[in-house]
Amino acid sequence: MEVFSLWLGTPTTLLDVCVRSWCRFHKVALYVDESFTRFFFQDLIDKGQLELRDYDDITIPDGIDPTRHSVQEFADIWRYTYLYQRGGTWLDCDLFLLRPVPLHREYIIASELTNQSGFYKSNRSFIPQISCLKFPKGCPLLSDVLEQCIFDAKKKSNSNNNKFQKVFQKKLMSHHYEYLLTAIMPPHFFCPIFWGFAVDIFTYPVSQWVNRGQKYAVELPDYEEMMEDSIGIHLWNNIASKKGINYDIPKLGTLYYNLVEMVKK
Repeated sequence: MEVFSLWLGTPTTLLDVCVRSWCRFHKVALYVDESFTRFFFQDLIDKGQLELRDYDDITIPDGIDPTRHSVQEFADIWRYTYLYQRGGTWLDCDLFLLRPVPLHREYIIASELTNQSGFYKSNRSFIPQISCLKFPKGCPLLSDVLEQCIFDAKKKSNSNNNKFQKVFQKKLMSHHYEYLLTAIMPPHFFCPIFWGFAVDIFTYPVSQWVNRGQKYAVELPDYEEMMEDSIGIHLWNNIASKKGINYDIPKLGTLYYNLVEMVKK
């Protein structure tokens, strides 16, 4: 079974690293727009591991397009639409796979750690998130989520790149979908690193993680245990890219350097 994702714009080194990690375990369908450099993944295409497809193969509701909404907002609606119309397994383009996604499961919902101190302290240790999602075609939750997202997208409001993930979280946690709560996989499976350490993925040596301390009362995971137990690692591109991280030059000794070396083998 294949996994799929969406990329709008020219490809980046981080995309290259993550997609190559997927192709070690799964066939991959990457949906792209006309600006994508088609020969970027030619070796993977030639091996039959990757197929590039046009993103507009999926019918999106009128008025929802990348020119009127942020890329993240459009991508969220696009992924919900694809999953509702066709079913399948979605991976975020900054999710690095260490081992195969358990595609025998009917449903998969990733989760992330939450702030345990400060103004945004949560009474939950983790919450669902959308970096990895697997749903069968026609799931009622996705219909409900799409209806709300499309309504919100057509309202004039400030852009918030997390707002459609929050719609998913709110709908999922409602009493109508209690049967899906067992599909939420603990954070160590797909998002073992707390968002507060996003920059450390690229800048801080893994040999010193044990001494890194806490952020919002959350610690970095044990490196060896993470590499042994996790299915994937969400690399928090939405945060790291805003901090000026250069994905083209991995820093020796960091997690990112080690992941890049893994896909070179």
